[in-house]
Amino acid sequence: MDILGMMMGWDWKVQRTRRRWDRLREHSLKKEGRVRREALRELDILEDKMRMLEEQDMSRRDRIRLMRELEMGMANVEDLIEKGEAWMATTTSAANKKHQAH
Repeated sequence: MDILGMMMGWDWKVQRTRRRWDRLREHSLKKEGRVRREALRELDILEDKMRMLEEQDMSRRDRIRLMRELEMGMANVEDLIEKGEAWMATTTSAANKKHQAH
């Protein structure tokens, strides 16, 4: 049960997510300019959530909600790193159009 619990348990998921976050940080440090700044800013926000998962005791519902937020945020950072300036231009223009409509 120990091996199965280790592989299927909550701690394993948190460690896997931390490794993914570390890799994204390394990739973002290799970028330049606005892409780098934006990726690092997003990763700093996600790090606070990661620390909460690692250090605080919370309900199962809260852990799952926080883990989903982390996964979505990291997916956005992956897109940003992968597509670079072109992706930032499209998301910025879409946000500006939405903001101007209100």
